[in-house]
Amino acid sequence: MTDAYGNDAATSTGTIADTTNNAASGAPQRAESTERLARPLIKLAKACGLATSFIDQLGTYTEISDAALVAVLKALDVDASSDEAIVRSMTQLEVENSKRLLPPPSSPPPANRPASP
Repeated sequence: MTDAYGNDAATSTGTIADTTNNAASGAPQRAESTERLARPLIKLAKACGLATSFIDQLGTYTEISDAALVAVLKALDVDASSDEAIVRSMTQLEVENSKRLLPPPSSPPPANRPASP
């Protein structure tokens, strides 16, 4: 029996290590590399809630192309057409997100709140 990642369920420990690339063992890659995650386009796409890779029904790991990410970001009205545009879009997104934070409470909650039934 195999798990959702195509690992043998009898030997799988269910840890993150099971889903990452283990080049020494020849195991297939199942997570994005640190280098890819550090790229500004990938950071912007993830900040906008986009998946940047997936594992299909056959267990094949696939990274979504830059062109596809740029096109989807454009459809979301986020400019990722150049390195400079990515920096501007990320800055704009950070500013917008900071405005959505809840303000601190104006007074602390009551200390002797009645117990819930």
